[in-house]
Amino acid sequence: GIAGHVAISGTSVTLADPYRDARFNPDVDRRTGFLTRNLLTMPIKAQDGRIVGVFQVLNKRGGPFTPEDADILHAFANSAALALEHAEGM
Repeated sequence: GIAGHVAISGTSVTLADPYRDARFNPDVDRRTGFLTRNLLTMPIKAQDGRIVGVFQVLNKRGGPFTPEDADILHAFANSAALALEHAEGM
């Protein structure tokens, strides 16, 4: 899926229509009745560049995710990475 792709590649993915992307796995939507309309997926990278997690946000109200949304999520990802690194060091 998209999260796995981001975890491996280390690059963000923004999709206005995930169903049109071959990397998107619609199985969860089918099983739950959920509809993924749009998504933004971003790696959480430690200071040394290791990928320690992935953020994925779905279904922005009012349309697809923008570069400004990516900037906000990037700030969260940086904070999460620092928290995870700190937790690993404990």
